Amino acid sequence: MLKGTKVDLRPITYKDLEDLNRWKNNYDVFKNLGGGFNPVSIDQQKNWMDNMIDMNGNAKRFIIQTKDDQAIGMVGLYSINQANRNCEFGIYIGETNSYGKGYGTEATELILDFAFNNLNLKKVKLLVNDGNPAIKMYERLKFEVVGKLKHERYVNGKYVDVIMMEKLIKECD
Repeated sequence: MLKGTKVDLRPITYKDLEDLNRWKNNYDVFKNLGGGFNPVSIDQQKNWMDNMIDMNGNAKRFIIQTKDDQAIGMVGLYSINQANRNCEFGIYIGETNSYGKGYGTEATELILDFAFNNLNLKKVKLLVNDGNPAIKMYERLKFEVVGKLKHERYVNGKYVDVIMMEKLIKECD
């Protein structure tokens, strides 16, 4: 478990199935994520759980939980490439009443520490929809904008640009 002051990150377990499915089926949570809003049945989600739980491959996924053990979201490192020492990053807070409380920031700090100090990665990359309030958090955490994909995602009936950002470990600066 990765421990912070506001949240902890723990590996996903089968008991998280209902929360993950509820979040996946919430338009407000998933409309701005890379895969977009695409509701799934709990039976379909159950079929994905072995992959979600697997921490031996090139993805490391964690449940974000508050100090009172309430699961509120998910954070992960994806497409981990040990040869090039980089990966992709993704996060969402599934419990909308937990927005704006600093949970996402701390979860991001915890997973970055894990990426740089435990997995020995040197770069973490992310894609974020232009206009997403999370961009401000990423900038505070020293992610740099490295590009823009024009009209990349279809959200709320229109195409939006996607901002490419990355963070290098300090010793690589």
